[in-house]
Amino acid sequence: MNLVELRGRVRAALADTNGLAWSDEMLDESLREALDMLSMSLPRTVSVELVALEGLEVELAGVLGLIDVLEVWRMDGVPRRVQGWIVAWHANLSRLRLSAREGVLRAGERVKVVYTALHTLEGLNGATETSLHPRHASLLVAGAAGYAVERRACMAIAGYHQEPKESVALLQWSVTQLRGFENDLRRLRPRGLAFAQWE
Repeated sequence: MNLVELRGRVRAALADTNGLAWSDEMLDESLREALDMLSMSLPRTVSVELVALEGLEVELAGVLGLIDVLEVWRMDGVPRRVQGWIVAWHANLSRLRLSAREGVLRAGERVKVVYTALHTLEGLNGATETSLHPRHASLLVAGAAGYAVERRACMAIAGYHQEPKESVALLQWSVTQLRGFENDLRRLRPRGLAFAQWE
């Protein structure tokens, strides 16, 4: 399952197999948006081991697709789960900040971070693999089709097309499609997912 395959499925769902109504770029952006929304409801869980600098903070800039941090472990010696921490964001850059009672990190200390992340689709945003389970492909296609039609409707309303009836029909279809997509996402969302708290 990759970008080319799913783009083709979205195009088929929109009855635009000849590519006259939607460009590849529009469909790719719609797939990106739908994948991000699906990721927020059903994120993947990933872990990474980072090397700390001295202090109370660990840079997370290299942690791709970060949504939230679930667990933090200090790995030197006997692994120990960190109890107090927050994720601080500034200018789209994130860092992990430990509470003072956890003690200062030593330069070179290894810290394991377990986190939720956006899903990847091979070929989209430079991804080399797909993390999304194939059983969710149809849901992704349905969401992307809704976002693609919503974009086309907005362009039509803004005056790029001269058929007001087409604009209204497209907008109504996209609203219905995206409502169904969002309802399906709510049903997928795990219940009781506990996020870490600052202590």
